[in-house]
Amino acid sequence: MKATVIDTLRYANRLKEAGVEAGQAETMSRALNDELIEGLATKGDLDNAVSELGGKIDALDAKFEVRFAGVDARFAEMEGKFDVRFAGMEGKLTAMEGKLTGMDGKLTGMDGKFEAVDAKIDGLRSQNRYVFLVLALIAGLGFYNATAPHFLGKIGQPVAESSRSAPAAEVPTATDTANTSSFVSSEALPPPAARA
Repeated sequence: MKATVIDTLRYANRLKEAGVEAGQAETMSRALNDELIEGLATKGDLDNAVSELGGKIDALDAKFEVRFAGVDARFAEMEGKFDVRFAGMEGKLTAMEGKLTGMDGKLTGMDGKFEAVDAKIDGLRSQNRYVFLVLALIAGLGFYNATAPHFLGKIGQPVAESSRSAPAAEVPTATDTANTSSFVSSEALPPPAARA
């Protein structure tokens, strides 16, 4: 509702012109003005209302600041927890990285060991080849020595002395020669191949 302000002097003059007594017209004009002004806010009322509203806004601001400070504290606490957790995770990741680096070093060392073992195996292979060749040569020579006298004896060629010694003939002693009339010398024995 819009408040209206009336001019009391003009209103009283109009009442007088309408035939109302002057005192009664002035009283009616003041009474109407008082009734209209009673609900009307003055500058002081508005200043008081603005001050009161400003106080309420300041109180709300203070409450919001307290609440926001609490929220900020919670966020700071959570941020601290996250920082601690992430720092712990970072430490664990750094430790794992160190372990992996150590494992890498160990694997590199194992590669070196495998290469050394491979080199040893290659050396043993070449050594084994020579050992095999020597053993084959020895076996071949042994086989030759074992079989050559037999084959050469059959062909009629002179028999080379083999590495095997022929069974020794008993050489009689002086007492034995006196007792026996026949003495057989070891030279008179046929070669071992002919005896067989």
